[in-house]
Amino acid sequence: MKKLVIVFLLILGVSISAQTQKIGYVDSQVLFQNYAPAIKAQQDLQVLQQNWSRQKDSLAVLFQEKVNSYQNQKALMTPQKQQETEQQLLMEQNSILQREQQVIQRGQSMMQPIRDAVSKAIEQVAKQEKMNFVLDKGVEGVVNILHYADPEYDITYKVLDKLKKNK
Repeated sequence: MKKLVIVFLLILGVSISAQTQKIGYVDSQVLFQNYAPAIKAQQDLQVLQQNWSRQKDSLAVLFQEKVNSYQNQKALMTPQKQQETEQQLLMEQNSILQREQQVIQRGQSMMQPIRDAVSKAIEQVAKQEKMNFVLDKGVEGVVNILHYADPEYDITYKVLDKLKKNK
């Protein structure tokens, strides 16, 4: 019985090792730098961020002036007036933070269709190439989940071609 189990395990091991996994990788930086809708979305996002940065700077200056004014006049205010002013300042600060969150969410929603298109193209190329897994080479300086890649398995430009055809 033990010999039968050992033979079975050997046959199972051989059949498992015979099944090869095909793995490819993409360089998402290349995709986003060469895919026209991604370039446009990144430019729009940059404009949005620059506009918000200017608005935020002016709002911060005005807010700081109000805080300084409050601190200078605090000693002359009644406790009730101090509390009202502090609540008003807190509400204004929260308003600025909420506007910043809205800008971030808008930026994310601008990029979501691009990320969806890239994912769909990767999936299509992976199925076409009969790949079991596709990794992302990652962005330099950020956590790379790929330490070595044979260029033979780079499907970045196939994905880019698929993106350009799917416009």
